[in-house]
Amino acid sequence: MLASLVFVLSAVFIMRKKGIVSKQRRDHTLFNFEKTTVLIESGIFKHVRHPMYSSLLFLAWGILLRNIEVTLLIVALIATCSCIFAALVEEKENIEYFGERYRHYTLKTKMFIPYVI
Repeated sequence: MLASLVFVLSAVFIMRKKGIVSKQRRDHTLFNFEKTTVLIESGIFKHVRHPMYSSLLFLAWGILLRNIEVTLLIVALIATCSCIFAALVEEKENIEYFGERYRHYTLKTKMFIPYVI
């Protein structure tokens, strides 16, 4: 569960520090700090493409492992499926916006867990 906190704080910090937010990027599905016009490949993003989704996964599975119950297992599975679906949609959006550079980035980083997935 500590990894959950580290991942989300690292992601927000690096996005605010390195991301160049532009009002020209009119994607209404993104928060303002997500409307970056540069592909961030440093910090946590050097290892993981979707650290905020990773954070949610770590939190959901951490809660389950602290108190194993069927209900929490169902919540963790739903959270996992939701994060995977959202990440796949985001990948498509990023390929459309950043093009070949994002495709190359996907080859050298993992989606959720560094060096694993």
